[in-house]
Amino acid sequence: MEWLYLNGFILFLPIYFIRYGVLRILSKDALKRAHYMPEVKQKYMMLLYNVSTALLFFLLFFYKIKYSHFINQIGFVLFLIGLIIYLISIINYAYPHNEINKDGLYKISRNPMYVGFFIYFLGVSFILASYIIFIVLIVYQISCHYIIKSEEDWCLKVFGDKYLDYMKKVRRYI
Repeated sequence: MEWLYLNGFILFLPIYFIRYGVLRILSKDALKRAHYMPEVKQKYMMLLYNVSTALLFFLLFFYKIKYSHFINQIGFVLFLIGLIIYLISIINYAYPHNEINKDGLYKISRNPMYVGFFIYFLGVSFILASYIIFIVLIVYQISCHYIIKSEEDWCLKVFGDKYLDYMKKVRRYI
C-alpha cells in the first residue's frame, strides 16, 4: 500500500495526548508528579536524554508513514503494543493506592512508562523504516537508564526499605 503518505508527525500525537491529556484528566497531582526529575549524577546524560527525546519528536516531521513492507507492519504492531502499555501505565500512575506505586503494570515493571515509550518508538522507527530514529532511540534508552537510576536513588532515600523490598520483587524493566 504505497499510497499511504501521511506525515510521520501524526505518530507523535497519541503519545502526547496520553502523557498530557489523559494524565491531566485523570489526576492533576499525577501530572505534577510526572514532571519531577531527580538530580542526575552524570549531567551529560541529562543533556543527552533531553536532546534525544526532542529529536525523537522533531525527526517525525521529516518522514512519511509507510505501510508497504512487512517491517512497516511489524512496526505498527509494536506501535500499538507500546501505546497500550504506555496508556495503562499512565492510568496506573495516576491512581497509586499506596506510597509506592505497585499496582497494575507496576507489579511487572518498576518503569512501565519507559518500557511503553521505548516499544512505541521502536514501532515508529519500523513504521517509518528509519535507521536514524532507531539510533536516536538507542541513545535515548541509554541516557534514560541513568535517569531511571537517579529516580531509584531518590525513591530509596524517600521510601527506604519499602522501596528496596519492591526492587527485590519487581524488575527494573521487564
